[in-house]
Amino acid sequence: MKNKSTLNKPLLNNFKIGIAISTYNSAKVIRKSLSVLKNQNYKIVVFDDLSQDNTLKIAKSIIPDLEVIKGNGSGWWGGGTAKAVDKCFSLGCDFVLMLNPDTIIHPKDISHLVDYTSKNSRIISTGLIVRYDDKKKLFWGGSVQIKSMGIPIYASRYIYRKNFDVTKISSKPYQTDEVYGRGVLVSKSVYKIIGTLDWRKFPHYGADNDYSMRAKSAGIKLIILPKVKINLLTENSGMKLKSKPFSFCRIKEVYNFLMKRKNGEYISVLWRLHCRHISPILVIPSFLINLIYITFRKLSQSRL
Repeated sequence: MKNKSTLNKPLLNNFKIGIAISTYNSAKVIRKSLSVLKNQNYKIVVFDDLSQDNTLKIAKSIIPDLEVIKGNGSGWWGGGTAKAVDKCFSLGCDFVLMLNPDTIIHPKDISHLVDYTSKNSRIISTGLIVRYDDKKKLFWGGSVQIKSMGIPIYASRYIYRKNFDVTKISSKPYQTDEVYGRGVLVSKSVYKIIGTLDWRKFPHYGADNDYSMRAKSAGIKLIILPKVKINLLTENSGMKLKSKPFSFCRIKEVYNFLMKRKNGEYISVLWRLHCRHISPILVIPSFLINLIYITFRKLSQSRL
């Protein structure tokens, strides 16, 4: 017979699992994300950054006992996710899944992540991000850091192109240079080593890039488990380019991406990443190469 402490502990594969979600006006997507997680004994923590819609009402109607942290509108994604992760671990969770409200992951896939990650104290794991509207099409399957003549360029080159047929990807786990906030599992042991997202330095975009770099510098491997499929509601994903390449509207979109926080704030984020993670002698050339590369790519690429 199990003892009382075991009976009172939410279990998945004998571990207590937390789900950390940051929301802001997420009413259109949060129902689908949370519905698959109810009745699973997860400790779900939602940081809501002063939503003006029914995000929290919908969330509580699905999972009445979820923990809510109310922000004041200044938390952004990095701050909201970091505080939700901190709360999960303070509640005694062994693993915490960072999950965006526009992503859907089923309990069996969380179980796969936990099973794999629990075998190594220096692993962060995630799965393939697939399109919710066409689950055979890949949205993201890992990234590698680009280098030009030995100079690091902090721009993502996808290991598999977008919309690649996921059935053609081997089931063998493989490494990535980055993980994002869409279904990333972090263990207590990793949390003790590198903490959570640095939301003070990277309040919104760039927080996950910085986290990935800090993890790798600490000898922590970032692993993708292809058998884990995480569904993304792509119509709600950020930083879309909707206009024609090189048009006036595209130039405006790229400007917003480079300068404004809710659209990317790329120049500021890129500079802070370089100052933190690259040799001082390479900061300026790497920054300039990256900026030119990403600006041209954003101006020229097809509409997404």
